Amino acid sequence: MRNRSTLLAIAVVAVLLSGLAAAQSGGSNAAPSGTATPQTGFVGVMSLAPVRGTIGSTVTVTVRQLPANHSYELAWESVKESWVLEGAYEEIFAGRDLQPTRTMLHTVTSGPDGTLNATFTVPDGFGFGHTVALVEQGRVVNQAGFTVEPQASLASSQGPEGSPIRITLKGIGARSYSNNWMLLDDHKDTGWLSSVTTNGTAHVTIPATGGPGKHVITIIHGAYTFPYLNTGQSPHRKPVFHLTYTITPGASVLPPPASEQSLPRAPGRAPSGTGTAAWVTPASGPNGRPLTVHARALPANSTVELTWSRMVGSHVTASGYKLETVPLGHATVGADGNLTTTVTPPSDLGGQHAIRIASATGKEVAATHYTLTPSAAAISPDRGPVGTTFTIHLDGVGWTDTANIYSLDYDNAFVGYACGFNSQGDVEIPLEATGTPGWHYITLYPAIYKGTDIQGTDDFRLPQLTYASDHPGEKLPAFHFAFYVTGKR
Repeated sequence: MRNRSTLLAIAVVAVLLSGLAAAQSGGSNAAPSGTATPQTGFVGVMSLAPVRGTIGSTVTVTVRQLPANHSYELAWESVKESWVLEGAYEEIFAGRDLQPTRTMLHTVTSGPDGTLNATFTVPDGFGFGHTVALVEQGRVVNQAGFTVEPQASLASSQGPEGSPIRITLKGIGARSYSNNWMLLDDHKDTGWLSSVTTNGTAHVTIPATGGPGKHVITIIHGAYTFPYLNTGQSPHRKPVFHLTYTITPGASVLPPPASEQSLPRAPGRAPSGTGTAAWVTPASGPNGRPLTVHARALPANSTVELTWSRMVGSHVTASGYKLETVPLGHATVGADGNLTTTVTPPSDLGGQHAIRIASATGKEVAATHYTLTPSAAAISPDRGPVGTTFTIHLDGVGWTDTANIYSLDYDNAFVGYACGFNSQGDVEIPLEATGTPGWHYITLYPAIYKGTDIQGTDDFRLPQLTYASDHPGEKLPAFHFAFYVTGKR
């Protein structure tokens, strides 16, 4: 795992390799010149037209004063980004890692007069500052800067209350002050958008709320927890997108039953080979579901004990947290050395849990693991006048920085978060019904509780709207509910 100093060094190297410190430092939206500054060992004078544009734009490259009839590679220099998790269980969120990348676009050749003319299409990927490089035998011999501008769009511009609004933002930056974007629904702060593992593209789905008529969805940059409203006056200027969605009359679209919103259970399979091994079927699932433990090549006809490992404690008490084991029961190995036994684990925190098989003397003879995933119960009650208290109940919430909380939106407005560590994965959230008569939508999104390296961002405890494709660490579901307000109390 990388520490903060290593990550900083990598980011600096990436900027230096790009040759665009002025255009890319902090993800600035200032336009690069588009003409290379001569450097030692560089040849010719290189320019781009235009010097900024969206993904898919056509760009013309001109390089003058080159050797005649000489071939080069035209390259696009960018970065690859990934989440960084540290600790023995990858329980610590440690920010993002950037690695420089180079993609060859075309082979190009100068003319008899030493002039090179070529075009390329801006590749899909991260936005803001990039380098277009002229490469000879792996060495950059000239370069110029290009700025990729973000684009926002709606899959559909209308639908009834509760229908899914699908939003795409392309060209999100990878570096600080360009990599963090917020979504507002009629000025209500809904959550944040990330694109770390999705190469600069965010896909978001939110429910349509607010009653029939036009509603405005705003996508705006925000580095430290909240949207930056006067970004046009920032040294790192960014566009602001305003997308209009019309809620049409008609039957409201309601979320599926809570019982159908958990992740599907992953199938388990035996490890390859014939040596001693253990595995479970299925390999994951919510609390309260039985699972079958399998093992092979154990001592024939022996009695073994099965145990379950789990974390107990919290992130905020002096005693912290620790690993403990609880018994799952005993089983008898067959005459062929194979073991098959069904157990129901205790209600517990989400995440991976080791299952160990020990002999009568206490010696471990095989081990495997099972992944508990979060689940939800139906809200109760699901209708009533304004002020009615109803309860949301989640189970199997995790314990790591990236899994131990869920953040809640009410009609796409962020309300707060709830933690499941101290209560061993069990979360109960009491809420009071508010709003005009009709359906109101409650969504719980995965969120990042805390971290050791924010790198110009602070997204902790906020709803991560891009959880489905870009959440760090565990794969987690969101949970969707609807409450019907019958009128004033």
